Amino acid sequence: MVKMQVSLAETWQAIEEAAVTAKTCVSPNRNNWDKAHQTWERYQESKDCQYWLIHPSGTNRPSVGYLRLLKVSPGTTLRPTYLVDYVNPSQYLVPYLVAKALPDATVIVKVFGVDDDYLAEKWPRITLSLPALERYSYSNTMVGVSEFKVILT
Repeated sequence: MVKMQVSLAETWQAIEEAAVTAKTCVSPNRNNWDKAHQTWERYQESKDCQYWLIHPSGTNRPSVGYLRLLKVSPGTTLRPTYLVDYVNPSQYLVPYLVAKALPDATVIVKVFGVDDDYLAEKWPRITLSLPALERYSYSNTMVGVSEFKVILT
């Protein structure tokens, strides 16, 4: 498995560069670019929508992808809960690294098949419906009931 590191994206240009490298639908001139950009612009200052850039460890190579987090807990007085709405490359290591960088938050990820599932085998599974996703003009995760894992760091 390739070792990865993550860093919080500070500009939309950095997100676009990662999207182009990963060949995702939020790349410029792709079908979801406008909605994704509007969502990030609206919520990035409050940190309700965050993009984390994924880099190979120990190299000077540019980002190879990104992870999008959306805040799904209400208000500001509770411990924030974030949903991993998208990750490419798809590995549980990437959400784990982001959760580790956010020690005062709870991070959940939808259950999906990956090569490094052994990392998540002890993470609790929960079934949820996340109506908070309705406020975002762009999200990959459906509002209906799904199974998630709570990331333990």
